[in-house]
This record gives sequence, structure tokens and C-alpha cells, in this order.
Amino acid sequence: MSLKFDATGASGEVLYRQEIPFRAMPAFRVDIKPVYLQGFVAVEFDVAGVPELPADAEGRVQLLAEGEHVVAETTSGRFLKAERKSVRLNIAEVDPGDYTLRAALEVAGGAELASMSTPFQVPEPPIWLNNQLGISDRVPPPWTDLSATDREIHVWGAPTRWAMCPCRRR
Repeated sequence: MSLKFDATGASGEVLYRQEIPFRAMPAFRVDIKPVYLQGFVAVEFDVAGVPELPADAEGRVQLLAEGEHVVAETTSGRFLKAERKSVRLNIAEVDPGDYTLRAALEVAGGAELASMSTPFQVPEPPIWLNNQLGISDRVPPPWTDLSATDREIHVWGAPTRWAMCPCRRR
């Protein structure tokens, strides 16, 4: 959308013309932040712009597979006033793939006041997630174990002497 205006002189000639593009913000807004490694999607509803928000209005978030099959769902509970409210949609058990994320503002009985949908992809977990590579109680070469006596700490074979050892001995 854009706002267009002309400034004209007394004889009707155009002295100045301007077009200003703008975007109207929707009354119902939703912010989506996936946190894949922790298995959830943070969803924030903003209903501050919704005129005459019904007292029983609540937010609903759904992750839909092909054919509108609901894979995951959560609700926000009732909005106490025109406010922002955050919910977490659990996707920890959702298979990787392409989905549709749908957020709606509803009233009791499921009547929909407003909604939005967006494509959403659940990625494959990274190959390094939950593996045990590199986890060991052994110090890998070429490094050496740290050792200590009553007044010395040995790092890489080099002793550091202290009047009183700064470490606890087991």
C-alpha cells in the first residue's frame, strides 16, 4: 500500500508529487521462535491491537502435517486484557519434515476471530547431538594429566611451587 499526494498551484499545475509506501500492522500478531535443540517453538501472541477483545479469547497454536492432521498443539489460556502472552509448543517428539504452523485467536466453542499460517520445517537433528565423541576421563595426547603434591602443581610436566597449595587434595 502507499499514500499518494500532490501539491498543486492556483492554476492546477502539480508543484510537488509524492508517494509514501507503508504497511499496515495487523491487529492480531504472532511471533514465532523455534528452539530446535530444546524441542520447542516459542510463540508470542500480541492482541493489543484487537478491538473489543472478548473475555473468553485464547490463543491456539497447531503444527499441521499434510492433510491438516494436527501433530502438536497448545493453547495460551484466556487473555486477561489486550496483552502479549507466550506459549511453548512441544516439538521434541515430532518427526523431521515440512509442516504448517497455525496460530489462531479463538473464543469459547472454537469460533475463530483471527488466524495466521506459515510453512514450518522441523530439521533433522545435528549428527553431533547426544553423541559421546570426545567425552572421556582421559587426557588426550600430546597433553598430560594435571598432578599435584602438597606444594606443587604439575602442568605439562612443569612444576609450579606454592607456599601453600591453592587446590584441595582428594
